[in-house]
Amino acid sequence: MEGLAQIIDRGKLVFVGIGHLSQRVGEVAIRLLTRLGQLLVRVARKVATRLAPYVGWLTSVKDVLVDGIGPIVDIVEDIRETVELVHALFALVHDIQAWLRAAREELAILATLPSMLDHLPVMGEVR
Repeated sequence: MEGLAQIIDRGKLVFVGIGHLSQRVGEVAIRLLTRLGQLLVRVARKVATRLAPYVGWLTSVKDVLVDGIGPIVDIVEDIRETVELVHALFALVHDIQAWLRAAREELAILATLPSMLDHLPVMGEVR
């Protein structure tokens, strides 16, 4: 009986750990997605400004003449960071899937608890 109590107690720790991990994954995902959204809006604005007929072209030429290729490099760096964030999000999904596969196998042990409880003798039956 004491062994069963230890299993149940450890099972509680597993679920608390799962809760903490889930919260951390959510926080990381929110941070990555928020940054990705900010970058996409900024890149879209910059590209739209630079590619707008006539005024955008003239502004782009003026900026390149005055500032060099800095404005273009900014757009390229934002796009590079966007690609890195997308890769980080895919890696996060991959890590979560791997963890879930491992956790599923380990949690299967806890699924056997109800059948263990069914096989415990009732106090009236013990002599």
